[in-house]
Order: sequence, then structure tokens, then C-alpha cells
Amino acid sequence: MNIKDLLNQMTIEEKLGQMTQLPPHMFIEASKTTVYGDMRDLELKKQEYLLAGSVLGIKDADEMISVQNIILKHSRLKIPALFMADIIHGYETIFPIPLAQAASFNPNLTKEMNAIAAVESSTAGIHVTFAPMVDLSRDARWGRVMEGYGEDPLLNEKMTKAAVDGYHHGNPKDVGYLASCFKHFAGYGASEAGRDYNTVDMSYERFYNVYQPSYQVAIDAGSEMCMLAFNTFNGIPATINRKLTQEILKKQMGFDGVIISDFDALHQTVAHGAARDDEHAAELGLHAGLMIEMGSSTYLTYGKKLLNDGKITLKQIDDAVYKILALKEHLGLFDDPYKGASKSREKTLVRSEKHLNAAVDLSLESPVLLKNNGVLPLNKMKKIALVGPFSKSQALLGAWHWHGQSSQNQTYAQTLSKDMTLVSVSESYDVSHIKDVDAVILTTGEGEYDSGESKSKVGIDIDLQASEAIKTLQKNNIPTIVLVHGGRPLNLTSITAADAIIYTWFLGSKHAEVITHILLGNVSPSGKLPMSLPRHVGQYPMSYHDFNTGRPFDPHNSEYTTKYLDIDLTPLYPFGYGLTYGEASVALITELKNHWDGSSPLTLIFQIENKSNFVIKEVLQIYMNMHPSIPVRPVKKLIHFKKQLLNPYEKVLVEFSISIHDLIIYDEDKNQHFDPSTLTLMYGFNSKDTKEIIIDWRPHHDIT
Repeated sequence: MNIKDLLNQMTIEEKLGQMTQLPPHMFIEASKTTVYGDMRDLELKKQEYLLAGSVLGIKDADEMISVQNIILKHSRLKIPALFMADIIHGYETIFPIPLAQAASFNPNLTKEMNAIAAVESSTAGIHVTFAPMVDLSRDARWGRVMEGYGEDPLLNEKMTKAAVDGYHHGNPKDVGYLASCFKHFAGYGASEAGRDYNTVDMSYERFYNVYQPSYQVAIDAGSEMCMLAFNTFNGIPATINRKLTQEILKKQMGFDGVIISDFDALHQTVAHGAARDDEHAAELGLHAGLMIEMGSSTYLTYGKKLLNDGKITLKQIDDAVYKILALKEHLGLFDDPYKGASKSREKTLVRSEKHLNAAVDLSLESPVLLKNNGVLPLNKMKKIALVGPFSKSQALLGAWHWHGQSSQNQTYAQTLSKDMTLVSVSESYDVSHIKDVDAVILTTGEGEYDSGESKSKVGIDIDLQASEAIKTLQKNNIPTIVLVHGGRPLNLTSITAADAIIYTWFLGSKHAEVITHILLGNVSPSGKLPMSLPRHVGQYPMSYHDFNTGRPFDPHNSEYTTKYLDIDLTPLYPFGYGLTYGEASVALITELKNHWDGSSPLTLIFQIENKSNFVIKEVLQIYMNMHPSIPVRPVKKLIHFKKQLLNPYEKVLVEFSISIHDLIIYDEDKNQHFDPSTLTLMYGFNSKDTKEIIIDWRPHHDIT
């Protein structure tokens, strides 16, 4: 397909149609697709909405084929539509929410999950997913933390690369390849007060060093699309923010793909107070380089008038449409407009036994064991009582589970009863009647729809009834295991007296089976916290990655140091924390010089020893700090990690190569700094409990 020739044949109306994305019910009234945003009358005539270049969401192959037939029938040049959807953590076979995937500290698992999601969604003819969401966040009040990879830049980068690689299953024109759209550019996870859609006000130093890297990784991995954020960024809505799109995204970061708005976001710049009306919004969007507006129609309605009035140029429109058509060619849609859509493929591939088995295997590393006084793992012969609101619940998929059906899930009551004697099952916290049991499994936390888009909240405490139940059980000397469900970090302060605590997150189609495997010790837990767990909601935003103040906290002389009067400054459980059923130790065995100039990598070799008879997986984490430094550095910054399998009593050598890249820091103008200083490297199995290596950093002249 010669894209330039096609572009030259198009009318201005056809071009503006390509820049418009509409939901499927605009074409078929019986569409069963859910749209996550307020629907309103776009006041489009039939001949206008039939020009749409892309469709938001689709139910199945039949719907896709019907809509594509309608669009092709009315397309003068027979230009097929792109079909896009939010395939976040699975299509019908649902995997752990992205935050739980990050807890695995194993990017390979995310890659495999997304490859399966790509294959399944291709059966409905979906071409693009609005994922991965790479917005770094340090505020659990924001409900969309469940959709991202947590508080740390490096972990975010590694998971982002894996996510994009997974969706890109095969070659672009292959059935089963899903183009990716990273989001939300930029800084959406830093919305003030953790309130969705809210303002982001951020220095460019903070942006370049903490938030930008994940977006850059998505670009470098070949992500074809970028979605702009709902929020204002430093006073300008991201949807029309020319500095963000034209200067930073395109010029600095080298993105050469398609830029799309979030749902109805171009129209919403009027509510922001940035645009006078929809016509003005269309003008601002085109100047910013926004190529597709999702769920609104300002381009179709006002684009031609703006062109005739000389407020925009034809080149701006042509540049956008060329990219859109090129993406369709890239994905092979001109050769096969119905690419992948097939009822027969749906029957054999979607939620297949192979994919469901994979859902178990790929989810086992996400749950995080926070406490265990020896009660776990459970013996299969034990008599157990199961209590709490999740005991019989099938709602374990997590938000953004697309076409996943909770009704197909097994419950804890079903999975646990296969291997243990359940003497009592209750969905309440009432434990007064429980006696003659070996342990109680208490389920608690927040529901699967208590997190996600537009699910901000300040109440992140565990239900106090759970705490009271634990106290009652302790008085009766009954061991208690707490399973905490959530799409965000919750405050667990009230339940720390329990004998064991597992943060389960929401694990998807095989949630109950996975947790049962861990409770029984079939697999040792190996998850680590991708976000610190707070002692109080008032600590947000927070991160292990915080900066020192001029008056750091001093427990011996704390009168005028940074602190809270009413609560400990530290998290309840820190980033990177998570236990196994075994015990591991780590020792540095490399003999290091006391100085380094960066001209060659610094090699660190560690010995990790499993001191138990369990097969475990442990995550060795390497952090750094440099002092002095301008700009200042965080107290700790994760620069490397590796998840290592350890057989009983096994000793394994793990090697890391520290390079100049690990030390990069940017100033407000994105200049790199490598000033001489003291380099402190820290290593351990979480961000709090680390040992130090002190090195004199004197950069080689070629570096500076």
C-alpha cells in the first residue's frame, strides 16, 4: 500500500474521520462493549461517524466483523478501521493485576502473560491495546496504582519493557500480534491528593529522573502509540500541551508513532479552562500534535472550518493521518481488514486449558508473604475455619479484567476443601463460634472494584472487624492467617498481630487455586512489595526513594527534625519486602578497590545461600546513593535486582555489573551530572535491611 498516494486521494472530511475514534455502539446498537467514560450525544450525522478511523472496544469476532463491514461499505477508499481496547491483564484468561505482576519482580512472567492476552484478544480482531500503563505512582489513594507497576523507576522500566515485548507477539502483520499504546503521558500517577484526573505540578528535574524513564523504555521497545493523560501538567492539559508532545515526546524522546487522547479528553480541555469551546480545543489539539481524539468529535466538527480560517495547516492534518494509515499498513490491515477475527479461533484459544494452566504458573510469584511465625505452610490434614468477605467470593479478577467472567472462578471454600477439612465457612468476621480447629484463614481487604479508574479514596484501612476477630482468636489460642486482597497498598497496622499475613492482590482467573498452593506449601511465596505499605494514609505520597532533608530524622535528638508527631516516619512494610518459607543469606565475595572511575564496569559477585529445606526464590536488590551531588540524590535508588531460584541448602553466585549508566542524574535542563563524590552501594533482600559498600567515585575525564 502506498500511503502517500492514498493520503493524496482523501478529502478533508475523510482525513478528519481517520483522526476520530468512536465506540462500537455508534455503528451497531446491539453492541455489548462497555465504555469506561461518560457517553454523550456527539451530534454527528451518519455520514460523519461512518468516517471514523478507529473503534474503541469490541465484544467479539462477530461484532468486529459487523462493524468493519459497515465502515468498509461506506468508505470511498476502502480504508479499514483500527480496533483498540483496554487489554490490561488478560482478555478472558485473566492474570494478576499489573501491580501484582510487579510484585513478582520477574518481568519474564509479564511478557508471557501479555503474549497470551495478545493471542486471545486477536480472535476478536483487536489490533491495539491501551497498555501498558507505565505511570509511576507513590500515592495509594490513586485507584489506578493497580494498573501500573508501583513506586520505583527501575522496576517500572523492567516491567514496561516486558509488557510491550509480550504484546508484540511475533511480527506486526502476524495474527496474535497486539500493537501497544503506552500511557498516560505525562505524570498521571502524580496527581495531587491521589485524586483521579487531578492536577500534576512537577519540576522537570523530577520528571526526567523519576517519571520519564518508563515512557522512554516503552518507546525504545517499539510501542506504536502513546496516550496523553487526562491531567494538566504544569498548568496545561497534557492533551494540548505542546511542550510535552512536540518538544519532549517527539524531539527529546524520539517518539515517531501515533498520539491519541484519553476518552473525551480533548473536549474536556474546555472544562479545564484551557479551551474556549470545542472549536478552540480542536485547534489546540492539532497544534500540539494530537493525532486521534477518542470519544469526542471536535476534529470532525470543526477541523475543516479551522483549516479554511487559516488557524491550522493542511500539513498538520496530513502528518497525523499519514501516521494513522502507516500504522494500519504496519499491522497488515489493508491486506486483511478482519485480521484475526474468527469464531473458530475464539472457541479453541480463548480461556483454553493451556492458558488457564499458564494463569496458575504465571501467578504464583505475585503474592507477598509479610509475616509468618511458623504457622505456614499448612498441613493438608489440618482442620481449618474460613472466615471473612472473600471466603466464598468469585470476584477475584481485579479491575480492568476486560471480558473475564468472575462467575467462572473457583472460591477459597472450593479450593481449600479439596485438601483440608473446612469445619466452618463464613463470609462474616464473626469468630465467636469457632473452636476445635488448627487454624483460621481470615479473608479481608478491599473489593476488586474499589480500585481502578475513578476509584480514588482516602480510607485505606483494613476493616476494624478483622482486627477484633484476630484479638478474639488470639485469646482462644487459635492461629490466624490473614489473606489481604487489594488493588492498592492498604494500611495493615490493625492486623499485624496475626500469625501470618499474605498480600494476595487480585490474581485473576486462578486466584483461589494459586493462594491455596501457597498456603499448602506446594510453592514458597516469593513476591516483594512494589509499593511500600503505609502506617497511615497521611504519609502519602511516600516512597523508599525519598530525598533527605536538611534536618533528617534523628531518633536521639528529634526536636527539630523531619518527622510526624503522631506516627513513625517509616512505612509499615518497605518497598522490596517479602518473605519466603525458607531463609536466605547474602555475602559479597568480590574484592573491591576503594575507588572507581567508570571507565569500565564495576563487577560485584555475591553468594546467596538457602539455609532451609524449602525450594525458594529470593530477590537480591542493589541500591545506590552519591554524596555530595547536585541535583541531590534519593536516600536509596534501586539500580539492579535479580530473582534467583535456590534449592534446599544451595549456594549460588550472582553477578552484577555496575556501569556509568546506573549513576546518571539529570538537572532541570536535562544535563547529565557525574561529579566526584562518595558512592554508597547497598545490597539486601528489601530496601530497608541492606549492607553498604563505600567507594570513592572519581569519574574518568572521558566521561565528564
